[in-house]
Amino acid sequence: MINTGLAIRADDGGLILGPSHNDGGIKFLVKTEDKYLLEGELEGYEYILNLGATFDCGDFFTILNNHIEHSILGFQDYEPTLHIRNLDCRGILKPKYLVFEQGGFGIVNKFSTQGYLTSLDQINNNISYEMQSDGTFRVAYKSEEPIHLYFYGRYDGTVRKKWIYPIEKPLVAPEPKKRFWKRIWK
Repeated sequence: MINTGLAIRADDGGLILGPSHNDGGIKFLVKTEDKYLLEGELEGYEYILNLGATFDCGDFFTILNNHIEHSILGFQDYEPTLHIRNLDCRGILKPKYLVFEQGGFGIVNKFSTQGYLTSLDQINNNISYEMQSDGTFRVAYKSEEPIHLYFYGRYDGTVRKKWIYPIEKPLVAPEPKKRFWKRIWK
């Protein structure tokens, strides 16, 4: 499917460009053992976080990804700047699928993504993972510098800043049989 242009490998994450749920969305497949299973549907302008970023920053993303709070502001399609990593599912060949070699990725809703796109992309590009020979993985940092995240205070509307410092964490990879993905949603 990937060689024919019907699918995009999505393990590294990025901004999804494509139809909304109302317009059919983008189906995703996750590899389990020797086959790929259709696991669900994503929509354009959601952000996929890679396995390492999801596990390293999961608690923070739960706060950041407050659908109700961010949807009040509404949503409008936009063109991301060129430096934003994207998974472009638009185009002539349809349907387009996203393919994951393993689970463990995070999904940030389009309302939160619109407000925090630069921070999400910075995290996703600087925190990754390395698979180990024993089936576990470890979080891998591309820089020793802290990552600066900006988010809005829920009650007072002020901009707050948080730093994430690279810390080595051995983690266990999801079992291949388990369908494991995480929609970070509140």
